[in-house]
Amino acid sequence: MATYSGYKGETQDRRLFITRLAPYTKKEKLLKIFSQYGAEHAVVLRNPTGNQAFITFKTKEGAREAILAGRTGITCHNRKLRVLPGDSWHEAKLLSPKPDVNPFPGLDLSEPIPLPIECISIIATFLPFADRARLEMTSRRWRMGSLLSHQCIRTISLDDWRWPEGWDGKRITPNSLY
Repeated sequence: MATYSGYKGETQDRRLFITRLAPYTKKEKLLKIFSQYGAEHAVVLRNPTGNQAFITFKTKEGAREAILAGRTGITCHNRKLRVLPGDSWHEAKLLSPKPDVNPFPGLDLSEPIPLPIECISIIATFLPFADRARLEMTSRRWRMGSLLSHQCIRTISLDDWRWPEGWDGKRITPNSLY
């Protein structure tokens, strides 16, 4: 297991950060390209935005030569690589992401929040009676919401021949049925 030797440590001066890699670039290919400068270890990071790599060299001079060669142009898979010193700024990309923070402090999100009965009754008003019967078999809470929605339904008696607004010629609309 490797130890972190600090920002100005020996390993830090021998490490380079490589960007603009092709999605299919392997560390063996990078080690082969940078072997003339004394590359001994490579790590490729796969990201949706682009692949990057860290390469550690045997000596500081080999790392400096690789940086100078990167300025003139090192290509891999027809892409010009960008070679930078492996400082703490680029090393931060190796850290694990921060854990998700609860947006509602004090509220336990591990348990599901029950839907209010009033919302269930509004949902049930849009369902046909056969689906309401199935809805009532889900749980007690859903049964109470479904039964509450039946109070909102008005029925028209077919035996009553009179209209609510009378026979004075007004137009009958759905509002007259309520």
